[in-house]
Amino acid sequence: MSVLKRGGSFWTVLLGAYVAGLAGTMAQFADPPILPTLTAYFRISSATSGWFMSVYALATLVTALPAGLVIKRFGEKLMGGTGLCLLVLGEALFWFEFSAHSLTGVLVARGLQGFGFGLVAVAAPASIAAFISEKRMSLAMSIWATWVPFGSVLMFLFAPLLTHDGGIASLSIFLLAASVVACALFWGAIPRRTKASLRLSRLPSESTPSLAVLIQASFSGRQRMIWWVASSFACFTVVFFSFNTFLTTYLTSRYALSLVFASSIAAVASVANALGNFLTHFVAKRWRRTLFLLPSLLLAASWLAFAWGDVGWSVTVILWVGFVGGFIPSLVFSAPPSLALSSSSVPLLTAVVILGENIGIVVGPVLFGAVAGKYGFERAFLLLIPFSLWMGVGLWRLYRQQNVSLSIHS
Repeated sequence: MSVLKRGGSFWTVLLGAYVAGLAGTMAQFADPPILPTLTAYFRISSATSGWFMSVYALATLVTALPAGLVIKRFGEKLMGGTGLCLLVLGEALFWFEFSAHSLTGVLVARGLQGFGFGLVAVAAPASIAAFISEKRMSLAMSIWATWVPFGSVLMFLFAPLLTHDGGIASLSIFLLAASVVACALFWGAIPRRTKASLRLSRLPSESTPSLAVLIQASFSGRQRMIWWVASSFACFTVVFFSFNTFLTTYLTSRYALSLVFASSIAAVASVANALGNFLTHFVAKRWRRTLFLLPSLLLAASWLAFAWGDVGWSVTVILWVGFVGGFIPSLVFSAPPSLALSSSSVPLLTAVVILGENIGIVVGPVLFGAVAGKYGFERAFLLLIPFSLWMGVGLWRLYRQQNVSLSIHS
């Protein structure tokens, strides 16, 4: 492993991985800030509008696990670059189909973006695991975990402004340019893994396992804990993607706030989320046990505020939810390198986490939107309580796992 990890500098590799994930997140979160506009444009229900997020996640779900299985064959650089190219094509198709007023075409475009993001979502963290040393992995993952909130911040801030001044065309051009830049940076920053480097990255006694052996290994020994981690992350994404997808709709419909102002509140919540991501590295050193359980309990209690709180109380809790939720992704994405029995298992375990993540994204917005459309937002937010509690169960089991030392505590 040591020979391989000298292939790129810490900041160069981290930058390449970060901008790749950021481009995918920006594409993913381009719709929630303007969801009221999209709903009115296509004249669809809240449940149907949830598919703008869910179809993206469904495509990512289909792509992520196979990507984790074959990444050793093609390497992080080629897989991530291919994913970013698919992202560019999907964004161009979205622009074309939206102009043609085709809801089906727009959803197909979202799916194409999701296929690209599925490759990026595996290749980016796998690049960090492959080319950054274990002693700096904790810091790298804490920084990298901010890609989701930072991408959502950019979209919540700029998507309403871009669509207000120039319509969907301005937003599409912005996303296209961002993905092209991300592709160039990723390709230049991530070292290419040669056959020789792959041989040197393995221990002398370690042979190249088959795909069947890798899958079987994820269900045995300490590696089977990755499925508990994935279930926790699925619950997390049910909660947070429901929350983020319909936040601007909730604020504009219940409190009659303008779309720009409502998106600004969502953007500040995403900044708070990024702060939580970054602080995980430091908080875990002192309050390890607390960090694995308390955030889930706090989130479960927070959803009650949306059923009975006024606008001031709701906005306060929105920022609180963003901050508390920020501690979860860093814990989750630090699990695959520490649970893996060999370097060959890291991409697959990462893919299992991505699998759980996208199951939650597929289910969350559609389920939340259906409940909100039929029973109101108050009951929809109460629906998130059991998911928050189960998230805590999975993380607590990870904490209790014997003989596992998570890289964030190295």
